[in-house]
Amino acid sequence: MSNKSNASVEGRLARRICWVIVIGGFLSLFPIQQGIDRTEDAMGNVADALYLTSGQVLSRLSLGHEGLLADIYWTRVVQYVGLKRLSHSTNFDQLGPLLRLTTELDPHLLIAYRFGSIFLAEKPPGGAGQPEEALRLLRRGIVANPDYWRLWEDLGFIYYWDLKDYANAARVFQAGSERPGALVWMRVMAATVAAQGGETQTSRALWSEIYRHADNEQVRQSAIEHLAAIETQDQIEKLNQLLARYQKREGRAARSFHELVEAGYLADVPRDQTLGLALFGLLGVKAVADLTRGVSSKRSRYTVVLKSALYLAIGSLVVVGARVLGLDWAAELYMWSSQGDVDRGQYGRAYTNAVQAVGLRPGALQYWRTLAVAKLAQRQFESLLDDHLTFQFLDGGTLDEQDAYRFALCYFYLGEYDKALSITKHLIQQNRRYAAPYVLQGMTYSAQKKYADAELTFLDILQRYPTNQAAVEGLAQTYYLAGKRDLAIQLLDETAKYSFPPGARKRFEALKALYGR
Repeated sequence: MSNKSNASVEGRLARRICWVIVIGGFLSLFPIQQGIDRTEDAMGNVADALYLTSGQVLSRLSLGHEGLLADIYWTRVVQYVGLKRLSHSTNFDQLGPLLRLTTELDPHLLIAYRFGSIFLAEKPPGGAGQPEEALRLLRRGIVANPDYWRLWEDLGFIYYWDLKDYANAARVFQAGSERPGALVWMRVMAATVAAQGGETQTSRALWSEIYRHADNEQVRQSAIEHLAAIETQDQIEKLNQLLARYQKREGRAARSFHELVEAGYLADVPRDQTLGLALFGLLGVKAVADLTRGVSSKRSRYTVVLKSALYLAIGSLVVVGARVLGLDWAAELYMWSSQGDVDRGQYGRAYTNAVQAVGLRPGALQYWRTLAVAKLAQRQFESLLDDHLTFQFLDGGTLDEQDAYRFALCYFYLGEYDKALSITKHLIQQNRRYAAPYVLQGMTYSAQKKYADAELTFLDILQRYPTNQAAVEGLAQTYYLAGKRDLAIQLLDETAKYSFPPGARKRFEALKALYGR
């Protein structure tokens, strides 16, 4: 009996000891895992290592199951990119080698080429920011799959969106359009991109070919519009070159067409005679109607003949005037269409319509401004800067503050920060109530990592306009980039004191979540 009692006691004690050990083990997992995480952060992610870097070696080891192994490696690529994005890492060193292994194992795994190139080209933290590596991947895919036109499409968009190499993009789209099964819009993209890259002769030839061979009337009409836009673009370039030559020779910018005529650059001043013709028509009709007054009955027959001839002459002039007036109306319609296209995000069509408006009325500044908005939307920054002298010329030798601001934006996006700052400082000095230059100046200082100057600029405009959403976001981003996350979140919290629209509130909350990570 005593032995059984002792055994029972010892069993309960053993169970208690086991429970203590188990609970203690679970409790110790947390600090142990924290220590492991700290070690991994310090030493790097071991999982990123590739121990086999040769596709040929892996192919031999797969014993004929290269396709299955390629699928496994493609899955690893997706997991790799997903983990990097979740951790907001900018180090994608193993992405290129992983994709190379995957496509060497299965050269016909099209999804690896298409999505792999996106992962490589996209800027961090969304991707590796390696467009050149993406080009190499797609070229290997084209060699292995020469008739698959979608790879040409992806290659063209890498050149177009990521490298801004419009000449090569146009050539790639044109080559891809000749692949079996390629859709007609590949040729349209080739023509459009060629024009955007300044290769107007290539674009004109492509659009002419599209017009001749298109089965769809809508495509043919689009070709006609683009051909007209190319012609106008040539005229715009000639005007820009003419004004540049004048400035180089005279040492200053031209201020009017009369100056260009006097200097021998133009034969005559372009004139819009719509109003004159209309006024002449009205006065002429009144004068002819007055011919019957005081005329004897004997001469009334001759008067009728004379009046008929005069009415015919005035009618002809009115027709000419109506044609000129029709050009004005057409230019207005193109301008309104372009503005609507920008609002709808149809930037290519917005550009075409704006060019048409400028072509009809090249001396009207409002149409050039519509074209400037379309160029900004399409990120044609260099092209818009080429129009600088034309804007100055049409505005009488000066620049409107909104026009100057657009040019400052172009310099900012091209990374020419000193030129952008020169314009914003001038605009702020001229009009301290104009908020946009303050925001752009703050963004420029922040891009130069001059965070103290950026902070002062944003605070200056927020003292005047505390509900300026762009200034709030700019200052918060400046704090974040300067390593002051607490100040960024505190600033966004303080926006609760002011009246902001629901969209801005949603944006602030998203930024707080981002900065709080």
